[in-house]
Amino acid sequence: MRRSFWNGLYEYAATRPDFVDVYGDPSGRKTNSDTWTSFGVGSEICHPDGTLNIRGGYITVDLYFADTFQYAKLYTMRDSVERILANLGEVMWNEPEADKKNWHL
Repeated sequence: MRRSFWNGLYEYAATRPDFVDVYGDPSGRKTNSDTWTSFGVGSEICHPDGTLNIRGGYITVDLYFADTFQYAKLYTMRDSVERILANLGEVMWNEPEADKKNWHL
């Protein structure tokens, strides 16, 4: 069942030009027998990554920032970001002062 679910997801995503423009054509991806899959794309500012987990029943979207300055700018707008995303679920933040290589929202 999981294989057909993920293959169907990949095939559906391949029909969406907006998805393909950002993440590439997933229709040729290797068959996935896990309970999760992810789609990621790199950028100069941050790396957005989406994860679908069918066993846990959740979808997550992470923004990984290697640029402290850009993350700190977004962090100052966290009230607005949380308001915009309020209907989608919980928003979790790393503190900008954290001593780490990547920060994520």
